[in-house]
Amino acid sequence: MPKSNPTSSTAQRTAAPRAPKANTTLSKVATLWGHKKPITALAFSPDAKLLVSGSKDTTVRLWNVEGGARSRTMSDPHTWCLVAACFSPDAHTVVSVSRGVNGRSRAKARSL
Repeated sequence: MPKSNPTSSTAQRTAAPRAPKANTTLSKVATLWGHKKPITALAFSPDAKLLVSGSKDTTVRLWNVEGGARSRTMSDPHTWCLVAACFSPDAHTVVSVSRGVNGRSRAKARSL
């Protein structure tokens, strides 16, 4: 029987380090009112000071996280239900995506 070589592919491998357990205790910070239909997209700005939300009501809203106040409702709403929203890395632009019943998607970018 051949001797085992520690550098071969059959050598015993060390286990990858495990990530620490996440804190599973959540608490409600605020309730944000404004959309007329269910929210389908949410994203925090990179600095976590703003939140963008998209809804089945076709609107995109911007929120101040600390105070919970609606900062603004984006003009030019989508025609269809929103499915995604995100901030640019510098938080100066919001991109939102909607998808219609025909499966076509439409993206809009808005400067803040």
